[in-house]
Amino acid sequence: MIQRWSGCAALLALAATGWAADDLDLGAGPPASDPIAKVTAALIADVTTIRPGQPFTLGVQLSVPKGYYVYYKSTGSSALPTKVRFAGSQGFTVGPAQFPGPDVKYADIGGVVEPNYIYKKNTVILAE
Repeated sequence: MIQRWSGCAALLALAATGWAADDLDLGAGPPASDPIAKVTAALIADVTTIRPGQPFTLGVQLSVPKGYYVYYKSTGSSALPTKVRFAGSQGFTVGPAQFPGPDVKYADIGGVVEPNYIYKKNTVILAE
């Protein structure tokens, strides 16, 4: 079962347990012609209760509207990467962020076609 928290409720719920997703940087996408249509992030977990000694998985679920995208952790030829850093309170250990494989978008940069690594659909970045 995946527990989903959205917006401030997610950060408040996880802050109470000592968990937070810090330094969430979604990179860049196309210019926003519609200020409402944007990428959103929600914190999710595979448990509803944290128990001492029991590992669990957290994730940042990125919801990417049609026509938009965010960059992978390694962008390719240009742009800023998506960065997620999970941090726990004293006594907790958190593994590194696990990024799923990206899509490839080719860009013509001054007559040279270069690959850019992106997410153009919803994706989840995990940590245990």
